[in-house]
Amino acid sequence: MLRFADDTEIKAQDEINLKRTLERLHNILKTNYRMKINSIKTEAIIFSKYSENINIKMDEDALKQVPKFKHLGSILTVDGENKEDIIQRILVVGSPCILV
Repeated sequence: MLRFADDTEIKAQDEINLKRTLERLHNILKTNYRMKINSIKTEAIIFSKYSENINIKMDEDALKQVPKFKHLGSILTVDGENKEDIIQRILVVGSPCILV
């Protein structure tokens, strides 16, 4: 588990371990701090060569599975490619560039 300011990243080998870790975190936050994980804002991504879907619920709300998201300034995609991230960084800099 990695924490960044008000964001937390949880990495797991599979859906079962992710679900177990989220449940533990949810219970600790709820019991010890009277806090809860916002299931509407929580997103999940699976990095794989093959299309996979997850079915994880928190308080009866299914977690949103996304094909990409921005993490610490980098765009992460399900296929692990970084072409979109490179294009985004070039656009931010404003330098002309050709990608092949």
